[in-house]
Amino acid sequence: MITGINEGDTFLCKKDVIISQGEIVAFKAGRTYTAHADGFITDSWGFGRTGWDKEAVNIHFDKVDAKPVSYIDSVLDELNQKLEDIKAGKLQMRPEFARLLKPITAIVDTYKSIQQEGKL
Repeated sequence: MITGINEGDTFLCKKDVIISQGEIVAFKAGRTYTAHADGFITDSWGFGRTGWDKEAVNIHFDKVDAKPVSYIDSVLDELNQKLEDIKAGKLQMRPEFARLLKPITAIVDTYKSIQQEGKL
C-alpha cells in the first residue's frame, strides 16, 4: 500500500489514468513513472500531477524498485502504438498531419532498432 509520494519514488501504473474529461491518458497501464518532487508523479507528458488521495493512488499504482521509463521512451512508445493503430485502421490521422507520417515512422523505426540492439 502506498502511503506517500516522495521525490525519487518509482510507480508502476496498474490502470490508465485519464484526464480532461476522458480525452487524455496521463498515465498508461504497464509503464513506470517517477515522482520528481514530493507529492507529484510525473506523467507521460512530463507534467507533475498532484492531488492523489490514498485510495486513488493505490487503485492506479504500485510502488516499485525499478528504473523508470524516460520521457522520450514514453513518447516514442506512444507514437509507435498510434502508428500501429493507424496501420490497422483503428485510428484515423487528421489530414493536416498526414505529411508527418513518413518522418514519424522513420523515428519510431530507428528507436525500435536501437532498442533491439540493446543500446538503450
